[in-house]
Amino acid sequence: MHYFNELKIENYLLKVIDIIDLDSSYFQALNDDEHMRWSRQRRTRHDIHSSKTYIDDLKSHGEFVGVYDSEKSKLIGTITIRVRDESAQLGFLIFPQCANRGALSTILPHLKEDLHNTYNLEFLYIGTNSQNIGMRRVAEKSGFSEVSAVKLNNSLLPFVSLSEDVCHYLSVKSSQSI
Repeated sequence: MHYFNELKIENYLLKVIDIIDLDSSYFQALNDDEHMRWSRQRRTRHDIHSSKTYIDDLKSHGEFVGVYDSEKSKLIGTITIRVRDESAQLGFLIFPQCANRGALSTILPHLKEDLHNTYNLEFLYIGTNSQNIGMRRVAEKSGFSEVSAVKLNNSLLPFVSLSEDVCHYLSVKSSQSI
């Protein structure tokens, strides 16, 4: 995938970030017990070394995009975009202190359109825990449809968890059908 270009969406700026762009609020968010399940590190606490390893791992599999509050010039979360063939998996982390303020509801429709059109990705996938009602609602409001794993494009299968606790959401470029 090409490096993701900066994308300004209302009060938010999305841009590829590096470890040097991250401030202590990112590491505090990773240390928040509520958000530990999001991390594949599965450690009780993250130190800077393990967080760098985690971010390097994310970057090796796709783009690691920072979500900035443009008015405050502050990082409020991250989006990962993992690409395989014509498909991409999206993952989200909005820091707890910035959550429930509509950031993802504002960003996701524009990001979806940009990834389908600018990067010509046919399929966009979001997998979320069935208990994550907020993410499920945001996905549906942004035009993603809940689908069963068997209806997913083969290029998405490496991203997919077959756990019964995971809900699968798919956005298909308008010329395609589910």
